[in-house]
Amino acid sequence: MAGGTGFYISAFLKGLAAIPEITDTARDKVREMLLFKSNDEIFSYLMEVDPEAGKKIEMNDQHRIQRALEVFETTGKPISWFWSHPIKKNDLEVLNVLLMRDRAELYKRINKRIDYMLTNGLIEEIRSLLQNGYHEGDPGMVSVGYREFYPWLRGEINYSEAVEFAKQHSRNYAKRQLTWYRKQDFDLTISMEDINIYNIKEEIARFLGKGE
Repeated sequence: MAGGTGFYISAFLKGLAAIPEITDTARDKVREMLLFKSNDEIFSYLMEVDPEAGKKIEMNDQHRIQRALEVFETTGKPISWFWSHPIKKNDLEVLNVLLMRDRAELYKRINKRIDYMLTNGLIEEIRSLLQNGYHEGDPGMVSVGYREFYPWLRGEINYSEAVEFAKQHSRNYAKRQLTWYRKQDFDLTISMEDINIYNIKEEIARFLGKGE
């Protein structure tokens, strides 16, 4: 298996947490909170009932905050408790290989990717989604690379600022990914500058002691 978010890979290997179905009462209570309380108040409440989750969720990540609070209101337990009690779904024998790229080169490629997306219709895609009834706060619509252009479309910032925000937030996201992966256990770490698709198999075989 190659790629995927850290959460996806973790869920595949360790299983998802056995979180009960959210009740209508809990869902309505949290939605009322989101409507009538400020972001600071809502995040403070999350930190009060589940400080461990609060450390891992950004203050403006309304979707994940809502999920954490719905779980707490349904079960009386913090969502972080369920995170630490996953259901293991398989007993695969796994070799974990991390491919690392030079930080400067990685950021250069990220900037280039944003330029490529803009050249190939990113703005038209965002406008089309909004015109078809999707909202800025909908899941998916808050993704990095989308959300930075909403202020520009509303006339609040100029285009260059929006582009730079998209690049900066993409770099920040990559940095968070790197931080997460550094905390995981990998059997083999390979520099992208020293490897390619044609010889990675030989590198792994050599690590396992099966090379020629």
